[in-house]
Amino acid sequence: MDIISQLALDYSKKLLRDLNTLIPQTSYSENSFTYVDMISHIDNFSKSFNTTIIKTYLEKEDLKYRNSIQRITSYHVKVTRERTIKTIFGDVTYKRTIYSDKSTKKSYCYIDRVIGIPRYDYYDSTIKSLVYELSADQNSMIKVGKLIGDRIAPYSNNFRTSSKDSFKAISRQTVSNIINKYKDVKISYNRKITPKKIYIMADEKYVYSQILNQKGFNKKSMVKLAVIFEGEQRLRRVNGTFTDKYTLINKHYVATIKDSIWGKVYEELDQIYNVEEIKEIIILGDGGSWIKSGVKELTNSNYKIHFALDKFHFNQSLVRITRNSDIRKKLFNYVLNNRKADFQVVADSILEELKNNEKKHERIKDQFKYIKNNWKAILSMHNDVKIGCAMEQEISHTLAAIYSNLGKGYSINKLETYIELRVKYMNKLNLQEIYLKALNNKPNKKNVIEIKDVLDFSMFDKTNSFTLNINDNVKRSFLKESKKF
Repeated sequence: MDIISQLALDYSKKLLRDLNTLIPQTSYSENSFTYVDMISHIDNFSKSFNTTIIKTYLEKEDLKYRNSIQRITSYHVKVTRERTIKTIFGDVTYKRTIYSDKSTKKSYCYIDRVIGIPRYDYYDSTIKSLVYELSADQNSMIKVGKLIGDRIAPYSNNFRTSSKDSFKAISRQTVSNIINKYKDVKISYNRKITPKKIYIMADEKYVYSQILNQKGFNKKSMVKLAVIFEGEQRLRRVNGTFTDKYTLINKHYVATIKDSIWGKVYEELDQIYNVEEIKEIIILGDGGSWIKSGVKELTNSNYKIHFALDKFHFNQSLVRITRNSDIRKKLFNYVLNNRKADFQVVADSILEELKNNEKKHERIKDQFKYIKNNWKAILSMHNDVKIGCAMEQEISHTLAAIYSNLGKGYSINKLETYIELRVKYMNKLNLQEIYLKALNNKPNKKNVIEIKDVLDFSMFDKTNSFTLNINDNVKRSFLKESKKF
C-alpha cells in the first residue's frame, strides 16, 4: 500500500470516529443542528485530508530529487524552508529544499520549478484560473475576489461562522494582476464548415476611462464590437413547436478599442472558416463611417461584399422626421420602391414648413441626409438580406452589462485586456484551460494556444464535491473498518 492510500485509510477511520461522537448514542430526540454539524465537519475534514495529501506528495517528490544522482552532480543543498500556498482546499504548508548551482552559485528550488509555482506567488494556478474565468462575467474585481474567496473557504454556510469571517477575499489588486499577466495569449480555433454567406454585425459602445478631459470629466473610449454569424433560426419549444423568437447561428465575437477592427475581424474569420469558400459577406449596422469602411477593408476577389442598414435605425430616422404615421408610411414606401424623386418632394415640403425653426430644420435635414446616404443599404436590407440586425441587444448584453452600468473609469492600458477576456467568454472558450496553458509560456510573450480538447474542471465548481479515487484494497479496508463503529 503506497503512502497516499495509507493516508486515505487512516483518515477514513478518523472521520468515522469523529462523526460517531456527533450523535449521542442514548438520545433519540430530533435535532436539526446535528445534521448541519455533520456536513460542516465532513467539509472541513475533506479539505484537511486534501491539503495533507498535497503536502505529503510535494515533500516526497522533493526528497526524491534531493537524493537523486542528478541533484548530487549539479547542486549543493543550501537550506530547507517552508512555503505556504493557497489552494482550492485551503492553505498547504510544505517543506522544500533550496539548492545552490555548483557552477553559477544561483539558487534553485526543484519542487517549485517542476510543479510550476512562481516565486512569491501565494495563490496556486487553479485559483488563478478561476479568477481569470470569473472576471470575464463580472463588473467588479472586488466582487470576483469575494466570490473566489468564498468558494475556497471552509464550509461557507456554517451557521456557527459569521459572514464576515466565512472567507478571506482576494484583493482587487491581486485579481487585476492575475488578469493582466497573460494578456498577449493568442487563440487558434478549429475551423467550422464554411457557409456560402457570412453576416457581420458591428456597433460601438463608449466606456469611461480614467483620463480626464479639459472640463474635468472622464473621457470615453470607443469599444468596437463585431459579431460574425451564419444566419438566423427560430427557437423551438420543448415539445418541438416553433416560437416567435430567433437566434443567430454560430455567433463569434470580435472587439477592440483600437482604431480599426476589420483587420482583426478578417484574421479571425480566416481562422474559423475557409475564406476561399465564402461567396458573399454582408455587413450590418447603423451606417457609421467606421462600420461602412469594413466593405473596403474586407474586400476580396473570392467573394462579393456589401453593407446593409439595419431596420431599426431606418425606422428611427423616420420617427425623428415626423410623428405623423401617414407621412412616415409614405416616406417608407418611397424608399422601398426606390422612388427618389417622390421622396425628395415630401422632404422639401417638410423642410419648407420648418424654415422658421432653424434648430429643428437642421435636425430634420440631417435625418433626410442620413436616409439618402444609406439609400442603397436600406434597399439591400429589405430586398436581399431580409433578416433583422440584433446588434443593439448584443451591445447591451456583451458590453453595456459589464462596463457601463457602474459609474467608474477604466485604465486605457488594461481595457483592451478586459475586452479580450470578455470576448473569449462570449465565444464560449474554456478560460481555465487557456490560463493554465498560458502558465507554461513566458508572460507578455505572444504565444498561440490551440483550442481542441476540453479539460474537465467540474471538480472546482462550488456545487460539486471532491472525491479522491482510492484503490479497491483501501475501499475494502474502509468498509471493513466502518462496520466496527
